[in-house]
Parts: sequence; structure tokens; C-alpha cells
Amino acid sequence: MIQAKTRVQPATDAWNNLWNDLATQMARPDFSGEDRLVIVFGEADETARALRDLCERAETAPDSAEWTERMADRHRKVLAGVERALSGRVEVLELFRRTTVEIAPLDEIERAFERRRLGTAFALPSRFLSILRDVAGGDARRRALFLATPLRTRLSTEFGVEVTEPAEWGLPAYRSTIARISRIEIPGTGISGSCEELFVWPRARDLERATPSDFEDEEPTWESAVERSNVDLRSFPSELVDRCIVVAGPGYGKSALLNAVATRLIRTPYVPVFVPLATFAASDVSVLEFLADEVNRELNVRVDWSRLAEQGSAVLLFDGLDEIPSSRRRAVLTRIANFSARYPLVPWLLTVRDRAVLTGPAEARLVELLPLDNSDIVRFAEAMKTRVPGLDGWEFVRRLEAYPDLARLAKIPLFLAILLVLANAPRTMPNGRADLIESYLKTLFSPHEHKSVQSTPADASALRRVAEALAYDRLEAQEIGATEREVMEIAARFDVPGEAPDGILSKLLTQGVLRRQSALRLQFPYPIVQEYLAACHLVREEAQTLSHRIDDAVQRPWAQVIQFALELHQQPSPIIREMLERGDDAFSTGLRLVARCVLNGAKVDVELRDEVARQLAAVWDTSSSWRIRERIGRMIADGFSQPILPEIRGMLGHRWLLESGAGEIVARADDPALTREVLQALHDRGLDRFTRVRSFQAAIDRLGDEAAHDVRRESEKPVNITRSAFRALRPGGTVGCDAHYTKSRARPCLRRDASRRTAVGGLLNS
Repeated sequence: MIQAKTRVQPATDAWNNLWNDLATQMARPDFSGEDRLVIVFGEADETARALRDLCERAETAPDSAEWTERMADRHRKVLAGVERALSGRVEVLELFRRTTVEIAPLDEIERAFERRRLGTAFALPSRFLSILRDVAGGDARRRALFLATPLRTRLSTEFGVEVTEPAEWGLPAYRSTIARISRIEIPGTGISGSCEELFVWPRARDLERATPSDFEDEEPTWESAVERSNVDLRSFPSELVDRCIVVAGPGYGKSALLNAVATRLIRTPYVPVFVPLATFAASDVSVLEFLADEVNRELNVRVDWSRLAEQGSAVLLFDGLDEIPSSRRRAVLTRIANFSARYPLVPWLLTVRDRAVLTGPAEARLVELLPLDNSDIVRFAEAMKTRVPGLDGWEFVRRLEAYPDLARLAKIPLFLAILLVLANAPRTMPNGRADLIESYLKTLFSPHEHKSVQSTPADASALRRVAEALAYDRLEAQEIGATEREVMEIAARFDVPGEAPDGILSKLLTQGVLRRQSALRLQFPYPIVQEYLAACHLVREEAQTLSHRIDDAVQRPWAQVIQFALELHQQPSPIIREMLERGDDAFSTGLRLVARCVLNGAKVDVELRDEVARQLAAVWDTSSSWRIRERIGRMIADGFSQPILPEIRGMLGHRWLLESGAGEIVARADDPALTREVLQALHDRGLDRFTRVRSFQAAIDRLGDEAAHDVRRESEKPVNITRSAFRALRPGGTVGCDAHYTKSRARPCLRRDASRRTAVGGLLNS
């Protein structure tokens, strides 16, 4: 703790404040035995020299008597001034033992700067001292905190002074390596490029920890277009976003986000480093040991990660918490929390699909990636123009409008990227997500059909069976990805013509079905690809167990696997009926999962589809959870509202369902009779001033004056109203008894010159 003074005279206010501040600092509970107090004087006068002597002699004095015996008169005079200033607040000898006095005239500082070298072979600019003096002086008015990396960034951007790390660390080579490996790639399609070319920064928002996790969190919503982004991940790391857990479903580009962050940071004083959590969990070492051993060895560098961590210059990018078994997650999170506590200046990002697996670190900011909107889709198309000739973003968006199911999938970056690649291909658009993934898998397992290959292609169907079995086996072990040994053990079970297990492994790697996560582990290109392949194996080999796996729906990744399996099954109706007969939980998870499968294209008969719709309607109307009502209403609007069953039609006029899908159903139906029916039902049940009609305002507008006159006629019918209700309608009014009146007299809202929207909205809100 430093007090810097040009000079100070005893018995002055500055003198008294100096010693009182030092005494206060020493008396703090967090002032430890290793802490020191420092006084720096800019001029070497008698007072400064006397204080320096007193501090040096106090360090070696066993007690006060011996200390005072070694003092000259000038020392005793200065000591007396200190004692008067302290007034007995602390023991004077102990204070001097903990204090160091330095005398540093300006010319001496300048000479020292001339001799200094920051790092290896770094020549100090002649104006460096004046720059630091201006920075410190300018920020002294607000007691700024100067940290290594932000200061280096400021020196570079504002003054053009580059302060580099020691050359022997090999960081220039490290940064260039990170730039080369941080690429965007769609394996098997030939589409790849740098993050600057292809990455589109996602919109993101804060996510409440208290909100319970649900399998439908991974589904894009039809409200996503109006969801506002309040987190700019391009600013990471910053004061507001320095430790962040990024939550997003499969295919949302979490790993690509880390690549983009690393690419941006390599041009700054920060040093980004990838930590694949599956590899980290298997290594069973601390975070710092993993960086010093695994990362340095893998990239052949000698980076001093401990020093970078102390300075806050290292930026850790933890990828794939879901990719490690649940039994190891707590231990991994504990290691991250310990590292975070030991090195509090280090920023980090951690990606995860399911926030329910998080048990810490609690101090991190929880951020959710939002589904894409139309403008995001256009930005994606613009970024891929150089890879897909003739691609037009807005034309692609208009084309998607003819395919509602694909339009929902296009809100997920992975599916959008595949759709964009297929957009100009001489084929029809895929019918759903299964067809879309199959189109992608065909490019992986049969590369010879769309590009020239040098090696002899393996039997595509046999190779795929190996991949499906591997995907299923690893998910049964609660893991995403596998080691080489595990891959070859699975491969040994199958007869692939002309290929031994090691040859099968080689084919899986060269064709992009698997990719290396690290020297220790392999993984599928995307988790959702592994889940789809596992579902294929489940349908072919374990279909009889499907109905009993409904309990697995509450946990990822099995929720996606079961959905895919039901969508792929040729006759899922008996299985789904058996699932519906089983007891469900309080959140109707089983029912909603079955409904999601039907919505995604499961081949069910009309009778079963209607039964699912009726059960959804019953829960929709009676659920006490707004969140469950909203999600069920979304499903009904998306897949169970054409035609509208009587059970659902009768609920559309319930005010509490308007903003949970009912209004959306009415607007999509474009049926004047239904709109009149809903308006009448709302009026019959009683309107209040807060009734919202935004969700089906378009349907009301289509009725025009007819809707306005209908509501006007209803508003003129006499009703009885209590005194308190009348006062609520007529603020400030008083009545002596209950009143009999017409609603239009209470607050007339219809004016001939008003727009239809204002008129009808005003009447409804009356």
C-alpha cells in the first residue's frame, strides 16, 4: 500500500493525514503478515532521510528501548511528530516495522527507465515514461485500478506502444496456431473458412438461474423474433462480461462461438486457450497443470500460464460440459471453481446445453443464445455467399415461408448452414429435420457422390452401422465422443468389407464422421448428429424398449434421442399410446415429448393425433404454470390447430390463454366466424381494462367495422356495477350507492375518425 509524496512537513494536515491513513490500513482485518506499507518521497530532504532511517532500524530492533537508543536527535524529533499524529492509535514500533520509505527523485526514475527492458529484446520507447505518467495522472482523479492486460491494450490502441511477452514462451507461434485451428467448418460439405469470413455473432440475453430446466428449452420459439438481446458477446472479456456460462441447445454454435472469441483475442494482449472438458475430465489434473502440461505439449510451446493467470492475461474457453459423464461433472466444476478463486483476474467462458447440470461456479454470468430471426438468417447467407454462389439472403427467407417446419429449424445455426448449402442444389427442400440431417449424413458417408475422392470409398451402409452403434454406446455411457480404443472395440463387432477396425477408424475420420477433439478423444461433428445416429440404432436394434424410455426424457441428450426415434419409427402409434397410458409428472413432460414428436413428423394415425391434441388442451387450460401453458400453446398453434378440434376451439376465448397460443391460433386460422366467436366469448366472460388482444389483432382488423359495432352493441347492454368497480372505471368519481349504467357511458372509446385498431382495442379495454 503506497503513499506517494513529493515532500511532507511535520505538524501539517498532510503529515497527520499520511500517518492516520497508514494506521487505518494496518488496522484492517485483511492486512496480513505479508503486506507492506510504502512511502515514496520525490525529494530527499531531512524528514525523508530520517523516516527512512527509522524504518530500517525498526526492522532489526528487538524492542522499543533498543530502537530509541539508536536514534539521533533528528530521528527523535521526527518520531515525536509521528506519535502526535497517531495519538496512540497503533503501536508506533510495529507500524515502522511494516513500513518502507523510498526516495525516488524524478531524474533517478528517468535513469531507471532508460535501463529497463520489458520482456526479451524489447527496447523501451523514449516517451514511455511520459506516457505512463500521463495515464496515471489522468486517472488519479478517480483512483483507477491498473491491471496488466487492460493497460497493455490501452498502450497499444491509444499510444501505439506494443509490450510483448518473453520471446522464449513462443506466443507468436501459439497465436498463429490458434488462428489456423479456429475455423468454421461443416464437415463433409467442403464448406470451411476463417471466423472473420463465416461467423455471425449470435444474439444473447441473460438467463435466470431460478427458471427450471426443460427438454423444450432447445426448441426455437415463435416469439424469438421479438426477444431482445442484452448481452454483447463480442465485448468479452469486459467489466460486465468477464466470466460467463453460455447455455444453448444443439446446433446453436457454442463451439464456433469459442473459436470466434479466440480469433478476436489473438490480436490483443489476451492469450485465449481452449480447454475441451471431456479431455480435461479424463486427465484428472488441475486447470493450471492441464495448461502447463497438455496445452504446452500439444502445441509445442513453453507458455508460463501461471504468470499469465496472475496478470489476468489468459482467457480460458471451456467447451462441452455435457460431453463428460454426469459422475465427473461436479469434480470438473470444482476444479474450475478452485482455479477461478485462485486467479480472480482470469476471464473465462464455459458452454453447456443444459443448465440443470450446473452446480457452480455460481459467480459466473448465465447467458442464453437466442434463436435466429430473419435478419440473422440474411446475415448468415451474406457470410456464405462466397462459398455458395448465387445465394440471396432475402430470397432464401421468402422461400422458407413455404416450408413452416424448415423455417423453425432455420432458427438453429447448424440446420441453417446445411440448408444454405443445399439451397442451390438440384433437389427439393427437405421435409423436416430428419430429412435435413439425412441430407447432411449422406455427404459424410457417401462423399464420392458429390466430390472426387482419391481413396476407395468404404461400404456406406456398413460404415454407418458402426457409427450408429458407437453413438448409442457412448450415450449409454453418458458421454459425447470416444477414445480411439472405444471406437475400434465397436468397429470390431461389424463386418465392413475390406476394412479392419483401424481402417474403419481412419475412414470415419477422413470422411468427417468423427473429428479429433484432442490427442486423447474423438467426437462426432455435432452432438445432435450423435443423438440422431443413436436414435437410428435404437429404432433398428432396441425398438422394444422405446415405450419404457419415457422417463429418460427429462435428461439430455436422451430427450432428443427418443424424439428422433419416434419420428423415425415406421409404426410409432402403439408405442406412443403406451407412453400416454403411463403416469406423467407434474409438468406433463411425457405428453409434451410425444406431442413434439408428432409435431416433428412422427407417423401417427389421425385418431391418435387428435387424442394427443385433446390431452394437450386439457393441460393447457388447467395448468397453473404460465411457462407450461405457453409451451403447450406454442405446440398446439404449430401442429394441432389445422383443423381446430372442438375441445381446443372452446378454449380460445379464455383470457388467460390469449398470450399463450390462443391468439396465435385465431390469427393463423383467418376465419371471421372464429374471430367473432372468440370476441363474443371474451365479452361474455367479462373484460377488464388490461385485456390484451395483440396476439390476434390482425384477425380483429380483418373484421373491420363489424368487430367494432359488435363490441359497441355489447358494451351498451345494462349491467350492475359496485361502487368500487365504478370508481375503478371513473377515477376520482363518487357515488352514494351501487349504480346501474351502460358500459359505453362509463368510458366511450369509439370515434368515427379513429383507426379500426384504436377503436376496437379501446372498446375491448373498456
